[in-house]
Amino acid sequence: MNNKNQKILALVSVALILILIAMQFGGDDSVSNGRLLFPELKSRINTMTSLTVTRAGADNVTEISKDSDHWVNAARDSYPVNVNKLRQLLLQIADARIVEQKTSNPDRYSQLGVQDPGIQGSKGVQLTLAGPDMNYELIVGNLAQAGYRYVRIAEELQSWLIDQNLEIPDSDGEWLVREIVDIKSDDIRSVSIKHADGEVIGISKESAESTVFEAANIPDNRELRYAT
Repeated sequence: MNNKNQKILALVSVALILILIAMQFGGDDSVSNGRLLFPELKSRINTMTSLTVTRAGADNVTEISKDSDHWVNAARDSYPVNVNKLRQLLLQIADARIVEQKTSNPDRYSQLGVQDPGIQGSKGVQLTLAGPDMNYELIVGNLAQAGYRYVRIAEELQSWLIDQNLEIPDSDGEWLVREIVDIKSDDIRSVSIKHADGEVIGISKESAESTVFEAANIPDNRELRYAT
């Protein structure tokens, strides 16, 4: 066998090996061209008026809606939500690009966590973005390699691996703004706290420039353990 035939045989052998590897490990997966998961979402995102987060289990739904210029949690008496968390999640969805095509077989959804939340034991979290000019439904599955996520567009069979780790708060409470008040210390002259049993505890300072608050109504023969 001459050198030319040997080279041809070697190339054919390498090609066959690569095909076998792809068949063994690829399954119904294929590499994507990196296109956006929702190509038109970024141009429409400002028209969104609600975000619904649905998890497996009864009544496990978080409804976030736009009330005038504020985003609120309907299940928590319309208390304001953390806009930074909401914005971060929406930008991650809008920027998400497909890394790889995954399974379209519903029997394999559980491996990726992209089952419909209505199915018992599902780990999928469905996000519904709605507004006058938009309606997107995405089921978010397991965390994958390099901080990626498995996802599936609701009502579609095809699942995907995307290049974003969508960060979704685990409960209603985690969406809320945690700060009740935010007042500069310089603007506070005195604070009074009344307990349920009627006891009142007060602190005050002499001037705005002072950094020392003093406790009021300290009982006779008692003193503060720490001046601060």
